[in-house]
Amino acid sequence: MNHPQISVIVPVYNAESYLKHCVDSIISQTFTDWELILVDDGSSDTSGQICDKYANSDPRVIVIHKKNGGVSSARNTALDIAKGDYIVFVDSDDYVSPMYVENMVNAKSEREGVGLIMSGYVLVDDNAQTKKTLNNILYNENQIIDAIEEHDLCKKGFPWAKLYEGNVIRRHKLRFCEQVHYSEDMIFMLSYLRYCKWIMFIDKADYFYVRNTGGTLMTKFHPFENEMAGFNNFNHNLHDLANIHHTSIFNMPNSLTWLSFFIIRSIISLYRFNVNNNNIGNRLSFLKDHITSEHIKILRATAEEWKGINKMICYLICHKYLFILNILLSVLYKHLYRIRTMCKK
Repeated sequence: MNHPQISVIVPVYNAESYLKHCVDSIISQTFTDWELILVDDGSSDTSGQICDKYANSDPRVIVIHKKNGGVSSARNTALDIAKGDYIVFVDSDDYVSPMYVENMVNAKSEREGVGLIMSGYVLVDDNAQTKKTLNNILYNENQIIDAIEEHDLCKKGFPWAKLYEGNVIRRHKLRFCEQVHYSEDMIFMLSYLRYCKWIMFIDKADYFYVRNTGGTLMTKFHPFENEMAGFNNFNHNLHDLANIHHTSIFNMPNSLTWLSFFIIRSIISLYRFNVNNNNIGNRLSFLKDHITSEHIKILRATAEEWKGINKMICYLICHKYLFILNILLSVLYKHLYRIRTMCKK
């Protein structure tokens, strides 16, 4: 296959129980000019063998076996070889309707220039299905910030149910940040939107998102360096978008709230991942070195959005009570750590 119109990218890791359903749904597409790139990210089950069977039976299926590096690494590996005019993503535990690709390609055919197509999806949760639909609406270049805010796109930054232009990704070497493990897909979307002249929402819901019952990413934290890398990447792309469209991030309240959440997550991670470090003074010095005037300005602008511990952190940072914040979080997470340890016994 020399030049398929669509590249479908699926990262795969220990997905043997649902991978066939996913791949079968892609192979059953009514739109047939595609390549399917399955990236086996160091699976320890039979996922890699399942991928190989599909590649042996259909020349449009490409399989890459690699050492485990995480979902961003897997997607980037696929992007390195993707040849499609357009790129779509599917997660290995999800599946799509036969019209998934065709409906988005048809929508793109109505527009010229670089843009982003976004559709609705179906939430599959405990055998129940809930359709999350969008209205057909087009936002032109001077309305892109409106689209981001009105649809709270930072909350909908998932890579699937979107049609990306392959040439834009290749020309600008857009990739998922492998150091970031929370909302890295949203950051990728924002980096892509810097080059868009329009955003189109379509009233189709052909993607079936199977919700993981093992907990949400909102409650999963990573080391401070990874969390802060997320903030820095998000902040950079959001500022770029605002500058391109002659506005300020402070005129983007929904996006700004997500940006402030990255700051709060970073602070919490400092204590969750250093719970046995009894040197409170070191943490205080670390806070003073890393909390900037920009962080404080962002938190002040979104202070009314928070409740509970997030509100406390926001208040103490905005008023520069870092000593009190340091003591409270040190004590809190040390006790939470002890409780978790006791529960495991």
